[in-house]
Amino acid sequence: MAKINSIALTQGYVLKAPTCESCSFLRVERVLPAWMKEENLRGAFWKLEINGIERTASCGKGGFTVKKTAICNCYEQLKI
Repeated sequence: MAKINSIALTQGYVLKAPTCESCSFLRVERVLPAWMKEENLRGAFWKLEINGIERTASCGKGGFTVKKTAICNCYEQLKI
């Protein structure tokens, strides 16, 4: 990770701008690929949380489809 000097910090420089990707309202639907579902029926242990592919991203507040690189007026920082 690159170091940020003190001048950049005083100007409010951030490495990543606020976007829907870092918003607490972001909801992402994940699905397992068909071949993983078939293997799970035969006893495999593919997990949706780990191996799932992101299908759609939507706003948890407004319910509309979003792009992760966009932002709206209701942005709220994700709390870690």
